[in-house]
Amino acid sequence: LTLLSAKKLPVDAYVEIMSLPHVLGIAHLPIDASPYLKPNPQRAQAMQAMLDECFPKKRFRLGLRWQREGAGSPRCIDLKLLAPLADLPMDIVSLHYGSLTGKDLKMTSDWDNFMHPNLNFVDLPAMMSQLDCVLSVDTVTTHVAGAIGHPTIAMIPTFINWRWGRGTPSSPWYENQMIIRQSRYQSWEDVAE
Repeated sequence: LTLLSAKKLPVDAYVEIMSLPHVLGIAHLPIDASPYLKPNPQRAQAMQAMLDECFPKKRFRLGLRWQREGAGSPRCIDLKLLAPLADLPMDIVSLHYGSLTGKDLKMTSDWDNFMHPNLNFVDLPAMMSQLDCVLSVDTVTTHVAGAIGHPTIAMIPTFINWRWGRGTPSSPWYENQMIIRQSRYQSWEDVAE
């Protein structure tokens, strides 16, 4: 396989791959929204054991992803808006990669029903499969949850990619996903309520 740079190839037209359905006029054809990925069963068992050790009481378990990599993106929600979740009778599992830092680390250190397992991408579907629901902004986390068919609430900004549709409360791509949309640009208050 030889990769050639675009500068060396004569180009008559260019289209982003994610825009092909729109350009080809197939955006509204029936879509099979059924799950197409399965978590590794051994990793899922390991995630279950980790959760049971951290949270001995069997309560509702929520996976939470509140920002994409690189704070400041329109797809980032300030964790303080989601802080009331910590007062509910459930356990919250961070689905962020890497270590928490700054104000997020400080805020969650006061939550007794929170864990940050510092997952890698491979363990993400296994962890999700052991949770009752995933609540996430538009990141790979939302798409992996949809791909495994896991119940998910997607928090979507006003400035969206075409694949989320407009004004619909569900995703055409994932059968178990509910969409909550911002009503105003970069205003997550209504979504958090």
